[in-house]
Amino acid sequence: MTKEHKQIRLWRSPQTLSSAWQAALLPALMLPTMLHAAGQYKVEDADLITPNSIESEIWHSDKDKATFANATTRLQGNWQVTAEVESLRNKAQENYVLEGKWLLRSLDPHGYGVGLFGGFEYDRDNEEIAESFLLVPYTEGFANERVFLHVNLGGVYDHDDNDADGFWGLAVEGGLGGPFEGVAEIFSTGGDDPAWQTGLRAVIFDDQVTVDASWIENEESGEGGWAFGVGIQPVQF
Repeated sequence: MTKEHKQIRLWRSPQTLSSAWQAALLPALMLPTMLHAAGQYKVEDADLITPNSIESEIWHSDKDKATFANATTRLQGNWQVTAEVESLRNKAQENYVLEGKWLLRSLDPHGYGVGLFGGFEYDRDNEEIAESFLLVPYTEGFANERVFLHVNLGGVYDHDDNDADGFWGLAVEGGLGGPFEGVAEIFSTGGDDPAWQTGLRAVIFDDQVTVDASWIENEESGEGGWAFGVGIQPVQF
């Protein structure tokens, strides 16, 4: 299951990007479209991006030998839509992903949030839907919302094998001081041995740009690799 997930920003500022920075970052929206804000993370949060805005991300996974780009749009409602392109270098192919998230209970002011997150992956080479998924993300804040816990429960359906598997995931993220945040997660699909990922995030330019670096490793095989990503919010309307 591809993700991406729009992680909650722990370091906040009411300021917006200067017009010069908006002009510099706007071309990123022209990238082919699939934060999982900080897109490399697999566990989804029960939160949405800013209303009336577009966020865009691009990241590379050394473990997956793939590069990803996405754009997420939210209007005024309690839902958002993400479109993504996955370029798999080792298979010389591209996949398209469409995701949607709907909040059943918003994180503020209740202290916890619950939502629905689902989507599908389209295999362009075979011209068919390869995978679909649906899960329930739960997020709760602790220590005056300096630390957040994310819990995911759901399922993944493989259309090629006509097979359904469960998915679970746990993640913790918290402020480390200044613009820096730490993220750690563990997740598994279909009863397989879990994989874990841990990383560092910098939130800069008045909360409008995020830079992520993480390491992901499979518990059973020991195979792992680095992932690097950049997320921006260049448009508010």
